Amino acid sequence: MHEGRASVEEYLEALARITEKKREPTVKEISSMLKISLASVSEMLRKLASFGFIEYEKYGAIRLTEKGRKEGARVLRRHRVIERFL
Repeated sequence: MHEGRASVEEYLEALARITEKKREPTVKEISSMLKISLASVSEMLRKLASFGFIEYEKYGAIRLTEKGRKEGARVLRRHRVIERFL
């Protein structure tokens, strides 16, 4: 994956994977998972918040909203189907 090029769907999938393990996502964990810089992750989190997918304040908790949970689950389901097919 190229620096700064992760899509909204990739972020939502990462957040869904982390939260399904009953953990609160961190910028560092998302950065590591997607191989994206911390600054790029912070920038995308602000965008996701403006789209209504997450609640996020700089240096604060990252929480999926109901809209974010639904979209993250949809993306995760689709990717798991594709993984099984391959």
